[in-house]
Amino acid sequence: MKVAIYMTADSQHQTTENQLIELREVCDRNDWEIVGEYSETISGAKGVNEHIELHRLLVTAQRGRFHKVVVWSVNSVGISMRHLLIVLSQLKDKDINVYSCKQGINISILDFLLNIAVLVYRNLKLAKTALMALRQNIYDYYYFKIKKKDIYVHQTEHYGIGNFINCTPAIIELSRHYKSKIDVLFDSDNVAKMYENCKYINIVNRDKVSNKHLLFDSSLINKEIEDWKFIHKLVARRLNIHANSIPHTYVDKVDYKPCHEKYCVIIRGGGPLSDEWLDLKDPGDNIYKSMIKTIGQSYKIVFVGADVDYQRFINKMEAWCDKPIVILNDMRKTLGALNNASFIITNDTGMYHASCALSVRTFVLWKDTWFVKNKGPGSSCTYSFEDRWSLEFNNWYKKIISKNVLYKQLDDD
Repeated sequence: MKVAIYMTADSQHQTTENQLIELREVCDRNDWEIVGEYSETISGAKGVNEHIELHRLLVTAQRGRFHKVVVWSVNSVGISMRHLLIVLSQLKDKDINVYSCKQGINISILDFLLNIAVLVYRNLKLAKTALMALRQNIYDYYYFKIKKKDIYVHQTEHYGIGNFINCTPAIIELSRHYKSKIDVLFDSDNVAKMYENCKYINIVNRDKVSNKHLLFDSSLINKEIEDWKFIHKLVARRLNIHANSIPHTYVDKVDYKPCHEKYCVIIRGGGPLSDEWLDLKDPGDNIYKSMIKTIGQSYKIVFVGADVDYQRFINKMEAWCDKPIVILNDMRKTLGALNNASFIITNDTGMYHASCALSVRTFVLWKDTWFVKNKGPGSSCTYSFEDRWSLEFNNWYKKIISKNVLYKQLDDD
């Protein structure tokens, strides 16, 4: 049986080094083949987003590369009751068990119910969280009675471009339901610029919402279905809206072209991410260099991004092509460049969601971020995973070239 080992640095009696020795011995005794070892260098008490190795393990689990996760203790698996259940549910969906060395048992969700009850009893903070969740459920039950003038949506700090774009189907649904624009408070001016001409959104400042109810914010995420679908479903249920279909994600379509030639947009972004998270998103130099060499023979190259993207990537990528156009820190021009591009090449970043919202033909280089939750609507995006980037890009690009040749022949005739 193929297994993965997962360790955290939060044990009072076991260092990760000692855990690894014992966990390897357990695997050896049971004749389990270790195909991956994931060791957190931070305490298990840290926030969910800081557990990089757990994220890597869950992504690998989705690809079916092992059948069991071996841990030192049940406390290694989740930092809270809710997080614990989420992790176990995701593993269970792939028929992956968790084996606890300390407890000497295979762990399932049912096995955890008693442990969870004890945790809630002993931890007043968790109990308070549970009571707040119950209050929210009661509040949600009556929420549909609230009028449009009493609510607003919030784009929150750290949940920016991509997260908010995934909120737009729900906002469009609300706007249609109330037959008017929905008030949205933006923490990021850059995100707000994507909606200056939006018929569904009324951009407001903090004073305008001081006496209103927050319906939802851009931190709403999940790991089971697409975020845009999850948010729409949640909001529709809260307001008792029965929708036959889900609106497409949205950003403004801007009438701007960076050049008169046919061009493609290259996105290689990561924003203000830590190096650990950036490593989950960035495909690396080689694949971009290879694609730019191929594309540059027939298309003008346009790079878009922010200063941090330029410093990390674009400044060296400029040398890989002939006189590229670079658009930095200008959201309206960036949206125009995306909207009028022949096609777009991107990794999983905020502007990938913008290209999807614009329904522009896009090739997405997917690395190690969670695919299901981040997948956009529609059919304009072609997704490719790490071990197939070159092959699938070449096949995808050949189809584009062949179509362009056919259209040119028709024009000549």
